[in-house]
Amino acid sequence: MSDQTSEEQDPSSDTAQNIVCMFKKANKLGQEAILYWYYFIEKYDKRIDNLVAGGVKKKTATSMVYQEIKQLLPDITDVNLYQKILRARKLYKLFSTLGLEKIKQVSYNHNDEEGIEGLYKKKRI
Repeated sequence: MSDQTSEEQDPSSDTAQNIVCMFKKANKLGQEAILYWYYFIEKYDKRIDNLVAGGVKKKTATSMVYQEIKQLLPDITDVNLYQKILRARKLYKLFSTLGLEKIKQVSYNHNDEEGIEGLYKKKRI
């Protein structure tokens, strides 16, 4: 039996709890982390878009989602969370262009993005 809730197993769920689940998984894993960061930012942006569709301004919605995540991750600093969101956004931009299948071709250490940047540079050439 799985220890994940049905919400965590549902890739279309974009609740703050599900976003934080992706954050925690991505923060702990090696190569698989790229995929988790990809889905983390996808869910993060989807949550913002849903709030905007409900009549909330984009800047307010972004702040609301950030604060929801921050409440569920009390041990992370604002700077660290912001940096991780930026890093996830870079990964998302890269692999949404290249294709998710390219993730398996990249070696990745969350402290060293050289492998990812090298792949990005090759793509741009």
